[in-house]
Amino acid sequence: MKQKYYNVVNGNCDLVIETKRFGDRYIRMVKDRRIHYVKDDITDPAILRVLEHVNGVFDKPKQTTTKEQNEIVNKIKKQNVKEG
Repeated sequence: MKQKYYNVVNGNCDLVIETKRFGDRYIRMVKDRRIHYVKDDITDPAILRVLEHVNGVFDKPKQTTTKEQNEIVNKIKKQNVKEG
């Protein structure tokens, strides 16, 4: 059976979300995006709840090594000493 794809666009699109049905569930994936969203910037809880269930909307957080974390802490400590 061929799948039918429908595109409805009014204006500019920040996200292109593809939805596929697997049994009684749906998988939502981002196929294209113009803007990189950050969870903390979204203030509407209803929109945040919808976007959290779409794979690929939010970037994976960058993991820092212990060495990088220690350098950041030392830099902050040095700034606090200069201010105080």
